[in-house]
Amino acid sequence: MARLSFGAIRDKAAIAGYGLSGIQLSGVYHRFLSDPDSYDYGYEWNLLAERSFSSHFLAGLKWADYHADHNATNLARNSAASQAFDLTRFWVYLQFSY
Repeated sequence: MARLSFGAIRDKAAIAGYGLSGIQLSGVYHRFLSDPDSYDYGYEWNLLAERSFSSHFLAGLKWADYHADHNATNLARNSAASQAFDLTRFWVYLQFSY
């Protein structure tokens, strides 16, 4: 379990990865906590699949699913910025490097 701190947010994360036929698979679980105020922001799951090809390209798929904690402090402080609500995202990307 990794612990990162971004100002007032602590990110406790567990990471797992595996390579399979040239594809790198990984999963991450995040638990977001308020550092100074001792309340939960929520948790998030991330899944990632990436594959390099042609020595210059990397293709990837990423899924993120955030579940906001609906405690009174989180709702009061973060509702206006839409950070107190659940959110799911999916990305498809292609990267070129030289």
